Amino acid sequence: MGKNVFHKKRSYVRANLSFKIKFKVIKREEYMALKNVMHQSSPTEKVSLGESISNEGNASAFLIDFLLNIDEKLDEILSIVSKGKDNEGLPKNGVCSDISGSGMSIITDELVECGDIIHAKFILARLPLVYIDAFAEILHIKPVGKDKQGLYKIGTKFLDLDTNAKERIISCVFQKQREDIRNSKNSAE
Repeated sequence: MGKNVFHKKRSYVRANLSFKIKFKVIKREEYMALKNVMHQSSPTEKVSLGESISNEGNASAFLIDFLLNIDEKLDEILSIVSKGKDNEGLPKNGVCSDISGSGMSIITDELVECGDIIHAKFILARLPLVYIDAFAEILHIKPVGKDKQGLYKIGTKFLDLDTNAKERIISCVFQKQREDIRNSKNSAE
């Protein structure tokens, strides 16, 4: 099996991970402009807060939790302040139900369309902190539940995901699979 075939199969390995996700539907022109800006920046400028925190040996779990809780509280404040106003500029919330190196599924109450592009930001793991900032295209949309409560499961494909982000996602997927195997062996004993 060639290296390229192995790499392709590796990126399609999927895990059922559940985590909060913030996303914004953007126009294709906006995506192209943001993509060009990201490609023009140097690799050192692309280092995110998550990468710098996870590389610090003395960063404590308490500090990471504290910063993440501040972020969540600020989002709650923004949603309270913007109630009854046009909140089109604010990120939409969802829950990722599964992820791979090539895409993810998101459960949300936001109405989106196939072909839309989203700019998604999420924390895949807390320790070490794995923060992902990615663009994805919506491939399919399915209503969730029998009573069609206004929830949708949207399937996405990552666009121009850099190699480091893809490898962090794949690493988290493999870690989750190892945990599931250990748990199933322990419960069988």
